[in-house]
Amino acid sequence: MRYIVFCALLFSTALAHAAGMWQTGRLDYGDGSSEISAFVDISSNAQLQVVLCSKNQSLKYRFTLVLPKEITNYTIIEAKISTGGTSSTAYAEAAGNSLEFQIDPYTLIALPDSPDLSIEFKAEDAQFLGLDERINVSMLGADLSLRSVASECTVLCTTNGFNCQESLLSAILWPVRGFIHDDPVRLKHLCSKETSALSNIFTLTDKCKAELDDYYSSVGRVPLSFIYKLMHDEKGSYMRYKRLWNEAVSDYTGQSFTEKISVDDSDWYLLEYALLHSHGLKEYPKSFYDILSYKQDPTTLIYEIDNRYEMESLKYKSVLMRRVGSSLNTIKKIDRALKHWNEFYRQFSAQLPQVKQALALKPLMYRKMLLRLWHFAGMPHGLELKPEYAFIQGSAGRLTSDDTLEKKCSYFEGAREDQFFLGGADCLKTIKSSLRDRGLKTPLYYEMTKKYETFIEAWEKSSFNTDGTDKDALELPLGLTLLSALKVYGFGDYFLMRECISTRDNDICSFEAQSSYESYIHEFKNSSAAIAAVSQSDGRRLSDLNTLWQDYQTALSEYTQDLCDKGKIESWRADLMLGMASIMQTDLLLNASYDREELPDESLLLEYSDVADDGLVAPAREDKTQSKNGRTELVDLDAMHYMDKD
Repeated sequence: MRYIVFCALLFSTALAHAAGMWQTGRLDYGDGSSEISAFVDISSNAQLQVVLCSKNQSLKYRFTLVLPKEITNYTIIEAKISTGGTSSTAYAEAAGNSLEFQIDPYTLIALPDSPDLSIEFKAEDAQFLGLDERINVSMLGADLSLRSVASECTVLCTTNGFNCQESLLSAILWPVRGFIHDDPVRLKHLCSKETSALSNIFTLTDKCKAELDDYYSSVGRVPLSFIYKLMHDEKGSYMRYKRLWNEAVSDYTGQSFTEKISVDDSDWYLLEYALLHSHGLKEYPKSFYDILSYKQDPTTLIYEIDNRYEMESLKYKSVLMRRVGSSLNTIKKIDRALKHWNEFYRQFSAQLPQVKQALALKPLMYRKMLLRLWHFAGMPHGLELKPEYAFIQGSAGRLTSDDTLEKKCSYFEGAREDQFFLGGADCLKTIKSSLRDRGLKTPLYYEMTKKYETFIEAWEKSSFNTDGTDKDALELPLGLTLLSALKVYGFGDYFLMRECISTRDNDICSFEAQSSYESYIHEFKNSSAAIAAVSQSDGRRLSDLNTLWQDYQTALSEYTQDLCDKGKIESWRADLMLGMASIMQTDLLLNASYDREELPDESLLLEYSDVADDGLVAPAREDKTQSKNGRTELVDLDAMHYMDKD
């Protein structure tokens, strides 16, 4: 158990040692860990410490009362914390000589500007702790001390290996009235160009750069330090995105672009400008203004914006990948670049303070990336998102419709009673009857189901079949695949194809179907190599089973293509069927009952993988699908498969 030491004044000389006045200090422990704290001595010979960063510790911040006596038994204490006119219940862990509160970060953010702070305990708890029932904490010097510690922690966390919650520090340091330029008219003149009476475009001239650099140095450096580092760290996700994206653009010579689609310094400068001038710029999306003007907590609004942009990104990526499909190197760079973008955006979102002026930067940055992606993809038609298409998993034991088909094919499990596909003879019989009524039982249907029967008969007899799995259970993947030609219900089994279902977009569905198939191939190669390392004959048996499944998948592709050609199903639904077939087969493979104790350690399997240090090593083999004209055709998937490596 580590004992908390009382703080003493260390690096803040501006504060007097007057009793009841907040001060700042550094706590160093014998185990080599350190903390930076604002603290104040209170009644009952106790001390309140607000730690905002630490080194060699898991906790990034804490709100702790150092007690006048030692607590021998670990105890949870309930208290009421009141500050700035609001009160909340908080729980604290009493151990050793400290009472450590689990406190909402919003309370800490409000603390510097709060006129009061009190902590109230139940009478018996106060007696147990040796504290007064109500502690009124002096706020003298709290604003200066807390902001001083936040500033110190920002420097230590960006340069000296300290740990902190970036959004917390940024929020404490964020200007109360937001960022304001002393001459907004001049700034607008330097950094924008009028295109109409109501709209300007952002122009990054040398004078604009100099003006924004000066403002950052004088005002924005501390509160924006984390975002600046995130966008300028040469080893960070944003700079990796920038390099890979620009390389991909440079590699692709198929077309000249009307818009500049490479990444430059304008992202950072536009972000900084948006903090100072939030009106009348063409680059600002509607969602930027929506967040700024939102009267309530914008969390739900931001989630909806992110979700829409994520699906648009998937749409444009799928079109772009098809457009540059002849260049595998360019595809790889685009894919890796967008993965780094997603990681950057995750970090960016986590580091922004919960301040509307800051949160409005999220759609601004996302839209900049989307516009580059859209232009690179050839400016395809956007998505038509309809609320009724949104995929929502059934829960609470409730069906999503009154259909007999859904009733017969559903089951619910888990604490939330989530809905999943049941399968079974009765369900499959009903599905096949519905297919017949819809005229979907074509000659190719019978060829396809015959191929699947051949596969499951061979799987059932193999050593890979899980004990107790009968033919009805093995027909479950076919049942869900065929059901997808008719309806989409709230089955959790659809989760990996949710963007396809929610958008019903041909490009997205084709891309997700291909991605699902590639995931299966990746898992198959790894499993096959691992099993072959134990038994070559078993490895060959698994390969033979894969061949039978590939025959079925090819027949399924031909069947769905025929239905599309005849106008019996939409193209997106055909790709949903193909994607679900791959997902269900991946699950079957991962749940195979082969004795895993005999398998070699996964770290030793790289030499058997389809990707090794010297590149692709698996032999080429004709596999499945690549989107063409909204549908799919056979491609050499081994040549397409790659792994993200920097």
